[in-house]
Amino acid sequence: MKRTTTPLCLVLAPLMSVSAAIASAQESDEAVPFTLEITVTGFDGRDAVDTRTHQMQLIIDKPSPTQLRQGREIAVGDEYRNVGTNVSCRARTHAPGYLVWCTFEQSSLIPGAGVPAFNTLHLVSEVVARAGETQELGTVDVGAGKRWTVAVTLHRRD
Repeated sequence: MKRTTTPLCLVLAPLMSVSAAIASAQESDEAVPFTLEITVTGFDGRDAVDTRTHQMQLIIDKPSPTQLRQGREIAVGDEYRNVGTNVSCRARTHAPGYLVWCTFEQSSLIPGAGVPAFNTLHLVSEVVARAGETQELGTVDVGAGKRWTVAVTLHRRD
């Protein structure tokens, strides 16, 4: 019985081509930047009375979070406190879209309090979102029919 052999390069070449194509597609997906839009809306009853939008660039599957810091330092005795908006987000591929993880903090000085006093909204949450889709991270009820809602929208930038 005669045995035929196929050169190893003829067997491996198609497999290597498929592997290279998959790796190339994964690399191109990972390198596609997104704009993450964070919308904070204040409600008095059913009426939206204040809306603030923050945008940041985000690379999917990047291990370290993208951060946005905006505000000012307020003297409190011998120390300073950061007052404003602090956002830290990252996202990773997660069927059927992307798992978006965010830490959001917004603080403000309470005017006329006599001593430094602050309002602070702090939210840590994650949601699954598709490109172009808005997902609510959370809502905080601050009493007297007033609440704050934080939502995120992923916009793919090609």
